Amino acid sequence: GRGICPPPLPSVTDVDLDLSVSEGTLGELRPRGDGRFVVEYTPEPGGSVREVVVTAESDGLRSTTRFAVQSRVARLAFGPYVGWQTNFGEVSGPVFGGDLDIRMRSRSLGESLMVRLGASGYPVSTTFDNAGEELTLAGSVVPAHLALLLRDDPGSYGFWLGGGGSVAMQRLLLRSETTQLAEGTRFLVGPVVMAGASRRLLGGEAFVEVRSSWLSGRSGDIGYSGNLGGLGIGLGWRVVY
Repeated sequence: GRGICPPPLPSVTDVDLDLSVSEGTLGELRPRGDGRFVVEYTPEPGGSVREVVVTAESDGLRSTTRFAVQSRVARLAFGPYVGWQTNFGEVSGPVFGGDLDIRMRSRSLGESLMVRLGASGYPVSTTFDNAGEELTLAGSVVPAHLALLLRDDPGSYGFWLGGGGSVAMQRLLLRSETTQLAEGTRFLVGPVVMAGASRRLLGGEAFVEVRSSWLSGRSGDIGYSGNLGGLGIGLGWRVVY
């Protein structure tokens, strides 16, 4: 953050005043009409809590003051991630997605509560024998989710845990080696839980997250049965406000 810090000197006007800080940068020193001075301070990038020392010198007099700098909590964060999704069966492949996190305030939880909106996508594929002919059932699963997270931001790190629900569109395509035999779309619903950790980096945060979801594939003439969600892990970076 930025701040205005008056030097700890008596109220004077016609003096040469030199200011320095142990880290960060200072803007232009400007006098006020009441004899005080103001200056804008910009900290160095980084999320750790640290102490900054301000030194003021004038006509052989020297005085110092100290203040603490710490990161603001993440109130809004959004960005993409990539990773791997598997149900240890038909689902095993790369996953791509993105999330928007919005911090909420509540009387019981304070500022620990966040609402997450997000979506992702990953492929599914399997082959099987049908009367001596090899067939391939392939497609994709595209879930969108809404979740509530509890998040803590100690210093430059962030940790969260939560869960919610998903609605997924599953696209299916059945084909032989030479011919497309059938195609279709269906929708799946189920719960999702997630946990992750982040570190402030390059004006945002880099993060790793693990997700577990249950998307029940209903039996039918063509399609998968069982869980088409599974376990996913992703790495990403997002903008933080």
